[in-house]
Amino acid sequence: MSANSMVIADINIKPSGTLAETARILGEALAGLVFSEDSIGKYEEYPAYIAKRKGVVFVLLGVPAPGDDLSDFPSEDFSLVVDSINDSGEEAKDISDDLLILLKADGRLDCWR
Repeated sequence: MSANSMVIADINIKPSGTLAETARILGEALAGLVFSEDSIGKYEEYPAYIAKRKGVVFVLLGVPAPGDDLSDFPSEDFSLVVDSINDSGEEAKDISDDLLILLKADGRLDCWR
């Protein structure tokens, strides 16, 4: 993936320990991405860990506290959301399947679309 390619992805991940532990495993499985805790609350009610590489941001969203969960069907699963940092106006390529192949090959995380 070049630095100018627009990409997106959305993957569900079964927690493997805490959000921090899952972020560490995810980073290792994705060729050494280093996730850092979202300390500024950018994702509001979702606890999150963020990594960036070559113009792409990888966000691992945790489960909101019960009082903050506004979804109709609350889940105990985490979500990996990927998006390009700069919007070039071109159509983004969905790399969810590519990431799933890497994660399933690693074998430490249970994940799906």
